[in-house]
Amino acid sequence: MTAVGYVERTGGVQIEVPARPEYLSLVRMLVHTLAQRRDLDDERIEDVVLAVSEAAGGVSGDELTVRWEETPDRLVLEVGGVVANEMSGALVEALVDEVNVGAGTTELVVRCGPWDDG
Repeated sequence: MTAVGYVERTGGVQIEVPARPEYLSLVRMLVHTLAQRRDLDDERIEDVVLAVSEAAGGVSGDELTVRWEETPDRLVLEVGGVVANEMSGALVEALVDEVNVGAGTTELVVRCGPWDDG
């Protein structure tokens, strides 16, 4: 089963990587690939990737966790191991539809249409 097939059947994918800058490119690539399967235009995809990257930039601890979940009308990305700072928080809020900050996690919500079967 492909990664996209897994998301379509289960509604989610989670990746855990060391909380080091060199692993952010892997996270960005995964988010970009999954976002391309939705009805988001290229600019919106780049916004989502940048939002995740900015949220992950405040990681504290040894591990960064990113969970991608889907519903019919939205994407929910949970970035764990995060300590939000005011500067990146304002940028992230401008890039996605909703931001929810909890204890050690930041949830990013992006409204979108259904899966592209093409």
